[in-house]
Amino acid sequence: MIHAAQTGGVWRREVLLIVLALCVAGCQSTRKGPRKPLFVGDPKVSELRSAARALAGLGAPLPTVKRLRFAMRPKATGKNIGEAIETLQAFGEGHAQLLEETQYRIAGGQCNISSRSQAVTVGGFLSLLETAHIWSPDCPQMAGGRDRREVVDARASGQLFPLKVGNQAAVHYTVHGSDGEEDTGFATYEEVVDETYQVVERIGSFKAANGQSVGEVFRIHTNLTTSRGKKRAYEFLFSTALGWRVGYGTDLEAILIDYVQ
Repeated sequence: MIHAAQTGGVWRREVLLIVLALCVAGCQSTRKGPRKPLFVGDPKVSELRSAARALAGLGAPLPTVKRLRFAMRPKATGKNIGEAIETLQAFGEGHAQLLEETQYRIAGGQCNISSRSQAVTVGGFLSLLETAHIWSPDCPQMAGGRDRREVVDARASGQLFPLKVGNQAAVHYTVHGSDGEEDTGFATYEEVVDETYQVVERIGSFKAANGQSVGEVFRIHTNLTTSRGKKRAYEFLFSTALGWRVGYGTDLEAILIDYVQ
């Protein structure tokens, strides 16, 4: 959901998990800190700090996909509770701008939750700039609010791409963020994140739910820890042909329905 980044990604996925009361013990935590600069307006590749641009060194290919549609399913039930649509808007060197719009139902279908996020990500799985708005007009007690996050310092080690089973990489980064309604240009918290990636499986022929062929994908296992010692593990699928993440899951899974190139 940088979910996470978070990824494209991690942070967006955590918002969904929190709302669904499915968040495992490693949800990213925040720590109050001094007033520090934070980007304003919509996330753009041109707004990336130099440290964040350096994460293009992970080697993710430029995406060839324009739009992806996912079914959202709690792993515990396997039933669809809604959909997420990701639209890629612009590209930079190793980065892409993303708009994600999600609608899903909780509480036995009584509460409809909507979210809209914009991000600059690496491969759809690591968010470097992100804004998000989540709301529920019929169940306001379940969700609501805005958040803004920016990677301000980062370094990477190891090799992830070109993808091969056994490849590993690690990213250490600092995030400035704000959970206020106003776009003030200053962060209200800071957190430090360590994230590791390991390619654990190659799937030679992967298909979307509608039967569209995606071709070769790799399953990547990720471990994330924050500056407060919280931990979380999740997995995502990455398509070499599309140059993008095509599925992810913790307690909430995103299943690819279809895509447009």
